[in-house]
Amino acid sequence: MENVYKSNYTDIYGRTASKFDKFCFWFTTIDLLFLPYFTVVSVSFSVPIIALWMVLNSKKLFYDKEASIYVLMAGAMFFSLIVGLVYNGNVRFETTYTTSVKRFLQYIICFGYYFFYKSYFRKKYVEISKIIFIFIMYMSVFALFFLLYPIKYAELKMAIHPVDNHTQRYLANLISYRFNYLWTDPNNIAYLVCGIFFWYIYRNECTFNKKLIIFLLTLLILFSTVSNGGIIIFSFMLFANILKWIVNKHKFIIKIKSLYFVLFLSACIIAIFTFTQTANKIYNTFIIGIISRLSYYLNTNNLSGGRINDLNIAIKYLNPIFIIVGSGKEGFTYENGHLYWICMYGFISYIGFIWLMFRKTKTQLWRDYIWVIPFFVAYTMNIAIGEFKWMAIYLMLMAYSRYGIKRNLN
Repeated sequence: MENVYKSNYTDIYGRTASKFDKFCFWFTTIDLLFLPYFTVVSVSFSVPIIALWMVLNSKKLFYDKEASIYVLMAGAMFFSLIVGLVYNGNVRFETTYTTSVKRFLQYIICFGYYFFYKSYFRKKYVEISKIIFIFIMYMSVFALFFLLYPIKYAELKMAIHPVDNHTQRYLANLISYRFNYLWTDPNNIAYLVCGIFFWYIYRNECTFNKKLIIFLLTLLILFSTVSNGGIIIFSFMLFANILKWIVNKHKFIIKIKSLYFVLFLSACIIAIFTFTQTANKIYNTFIIGIISRLSYYLNTNNLSGGRINDLNIAIKYLNPIFIIVGSGKEGFTYENGHLYWICMYGFISYIGFIWLMFRKTKTQLWRDYIWVIPFFVAYTMNIAIGEFKWMAIYLMLMAYSRYGIKRNLN
């Protein structure tokens, strides 16, 4: 195993990462984390690259249980797509057949990202935590830009992502603005950054200072999204982790350099709040926004944000045909990912989907799995997988957590 640790190019089976694989890795990773969607169509730039990789590696790619489940699931999804041509059952809202085809291709390709990263991480060790650190810093710059200049930020979003409905509605004075990065849904950003934070803090190779920075930047991004669900799950998991630390009676050891860093950072934050209007901006943008949303839910007795009502309505549209095959259509639920998939692709396909997406493998450490909770909550409460990059980034992290070469050596 020591040889695997030292090698950056060959795995325990003698497989090596080709130059094309390395190009695919950096292109897809930069695209998913740092680039906006393609302007004309809301799709990632790396989709053709992953599709090509899947074609070139099709013979050696599908050789294990995961691949077999994927093929069976994809077959069931395709059959549901055919059913969608003739399905005439009741739906809550109509969607076009073109949308159904796009969704099918979207999910098929997203799992292509998973199999690519799985293959790559088995062959080559990558300090992906460094990339994730840069990603959170990069996203926080946009969050700060959003906080200071919301109108300019909205105009930028319309230039690079014109199909962003949230920003369009804000510019039309229909809603209050919430940070959604280069994507569409603020809630998806909140759950993503929450999951990434807990993925990151369990990396042994990451220093205390970097974890502290990630914590502060995560708070900035979370509060910028004004996502009650994201903030609640983050607070709950943070409290659980602190409680675990106390119960285990871990000694809190901090190096003198780290202590100086904490004091310096604290001084900078105090200075910023004292000599600038940052405190007022944070209060007006974050606190008032969160309080107003909570007040609305409390006054309307709707703490779930309409999700319980959405679930109850969606259940009424369930059809026995969904046990075997779905309708091929989306129009049954706005929020619940489980019913969304079952109604669209059937229960059999749903079992394969959940197994591929959220299971814990026998070799997967608990610290490599606990971060899945915010993503699962996002899928359950907000569907989330409709956001292409959300799902692809999640599958990248899952591939690393399950199959990264150095994963079990830290």
